[in-house]
Amino acid sequence: MLYVAILTLGFSLTGCGGGSAPLKGTWEEPLTLAQWKKLPPETKFTVETFEKLKAGEPSLQDEKAWSKFARETVNPARKKELQK
Repeated sequence: MLYVAILTLGFSLTGCGGGSAPLKGTWEEPLTLAQWKKLPPETKFTVETFEKLKAGEPSLQDEKAWSKFARETVNPARKKELQK
């Protein structure tokens, strides 16, 4: 359930007001890591986007791998991109 905690933390850090920009393309499809990296910050760090990314990347479906990804990729990216 660490996955849920990370998603909740990500959601609270990005804020819940004002909504987020919709993804271009079909939202029902899972995201690849390459697609995720190209998203704008207001979309990239939402709970829904993280769920689609985890569904689209088999390597991130393991809880330990997801935690490592969140720690080493998501958190630094969030700090960098949301400071702009």
